[in-house]
Amino acid sequence: MPSRTGIDALPELKHVAPDAKVIVLSGFATSMVAAEVLALGADRYVEKGVDPDTIAATIEEVAAAAPEPRRARKPIVSGRAQRERSR
Repeated sequence: MPSRTGIDALPELKHVAPDAKVIVLSGFATSMVAAEVLALGADRYVEKGVDPDTIAATIEEVAAAAPEPRRARKPIVSGRAQRERSR
């Protein structure tokens, strides 16, 4: 993203997909950046340079804490199938 950072895109992402789980991986390791990212809705903040096992563990933790996906209450039926049923 040449003109934007991930931090810039985070509010838009959370607006479009509020239930999305977000892990920000950044090379700017300051407590202010971490606080900003978490305040904008990220689930975790990880500094670049950590080992792959730490990143994998973070992904697993966030995924485990995620609620089950919502399912439609009624089966979704196309217009054509609905017309055929009503005949």
